[in-house]
Formats: sequence, C-alpha cells, structure tokens
Amino acid sequence: MAGAKGISEPQTIMAGMAFSWSVLFMLVVVFLLLGIFAYAMRAACLQADAAHQQNVIL
Repeated sequence: MAGAKGISEPQTIMAGMAFSWSVLFMLVVVFLLLGIFAYAMRAACLQADAAHQQNVIL
C-alpha cells in the first residue's frame, strides 16, 4: 500500500521540481529568442519604410 499515499520520497519530489524548472527555463529561452527576432524584424521594417518614404518624397 505504499503507492496509495502518493509520492513521499524527497528525492522524487525534488527531481520533479527540477524537471519542471528546467522545462520552464527552456520555454522562457525560446520565447525570449522569438521576441528578440520579432523586435529586430519590426525595427528593420520600420527603417526600410522610412528609407522608402524619403525616396518617394525626393
């Protein structure tokens, strides 16, 4: 009946928490890189649009 009470081993609980934190860290890194990529693309598009507007006016 050891399994009826659930997980009571501290090593198992700590391993589960470490696994959870590592997954969250990997997700944060992925979203951070996507955010940086989107910001750089937006900045490049705005810069290209500004250059295009200057060429149209002149």
